[in-house]
Amino acid sequence: MNHSVGMFIPNITVSEDTVTCLYTHNVTTANFSMVKTGNVCLGSTERFKNYNDTRAPNNFTFFTIDANNNINTYLFKFNVTDNTPPNNGAITSSPSTTSATVTITGTNETVNATVAFGTTNTSLTSSAMETDFNETQVVTLSSLSASTTYYFNVTVCDFNENCKTNTTVFSFTTDAAAAADAAAAASTSSGGGGAAVPSAEAASTSRKWDSLAAGSSGVITVNNEKIAVTGVIVDVKNTVANAEIKVASLTANPISTPAAAKVYQYLQLTKSNIADSDTSKISVNFKVPKSWLTSNGVAEADVLLYRYSEGKWNALLTAKTGDDANNVLYQATTPGFSTFAIGSREAAPVLVAPSGEVPPTEVLPPEVPQAVPPEVPPVPPEVMEKKLSSTAIAWIVVAIIVIAAGLGYFMWQKKKGE
Repeated sequence: MNHSVGMFIPNITVSEDTVTCLYTHNVTTANFSMVKTGNVCLGSTERFKNYNDTRAPNNFTFFTIDANNNINTYLFKFNVTDNTPPNNGAITSSPSTTSATVTITGTNETVNATVAFGTTNTSLTSSAMETDFNETQVVTLSSLSASTTYYFNVTVCDFNENCKTNTTVFSFTTDAAAAADAAAAASTSSGGGGAAVPSAEAASTSRKWDSLAAGSSGVITVNNEKIAVTGVIVDVKNTVANAEIKVASLTANPISTPAAAKVYQYLQLTKSNIADSDTSKISVNFKVPKSWLTSNGVAEADVLLYRYSEGKWNALLTAKTGDDANNVLYQATTPGFSTFAIGSREAAPVLVAPSGEVPPTEVLPPEVPQAVPPEVPPVPPEVMEKKLSSTAIAWIVVAIIVIAAGLGYFMWQKKKGE
């Protein structure tokens, strides 16, 4: 038998005296329990990629057992050929001040859902996704602006990656911000001792997971020309629920100090319901246009991802992973989420003094060369030997004179005594 849908619930009709139903899939997954309702036993949702081989098809082996432990076995063989996109179902939206939810219901099979949205109906540059394969999907759009009209459409994809995008562009308008919230936001942006400057998002995208098991990875893929990040991979060591990751490009540096001498883009990576301690590794993939590297005189090997933490910009371990026709591709690892910058390896420019002047550089006096004594030519060996001979003869003559004088004096004293 051929199934034209890649996700379905195994079921079998049984006799009334059946007490227990079990099934095994391809002998690799054994004894799944089924729920009996009336004369029908239902299994769990199963997902299958397209597969068509009459010699070795997929198969379920069903076991039905009565109260006396009599067992009946039924083998169900099937292939999967799912080339049909799912339907879009019914689409509704529910906005608040800075977020909104888009709900998709009534699809004809379990699906993933992607919502593309933006403030103009011809440029839906932001997106959010739900990828847990359900017939009802609720996608959350976050970091929206108050009192703003947003346009969106929805794409649903089944397990075999057959996708359908609705032809209608929907819209909603976010609520107005409360006066107290607006005042608090203004107070926050003007305070803090000048540690940061106001900055707006150029573009953003996010993804939410109902659950991430320990040892698994949460992956968000970014396909937005306004965002340099192409993907974030979060390896989790602790199970987390309702985790969400958001990637945003910024229109300006939100920190009062620059990250590097030349910066391609400032970014904000935020998360909710997942602590840095829940992660074992966070990888950030990003791209830099070759045209930017050339015009700014930055070598491909001199691009780094910087992370702002503990009051300073810190360079992260960054490696080139490849390139395409227009961009050079990189990957960096980070210990956590924060504000980031993609920039050159060299340090940022020297900061000016509070007076606005650049502190003078200390100038050392010119080095005075030390006087070198004139070189004395070596004495030739024959001259040295002659000098030594003359000196020895002179000392012998002196010794003879001293001895002679001493003998003369002695003889004179003796004669005088006589």
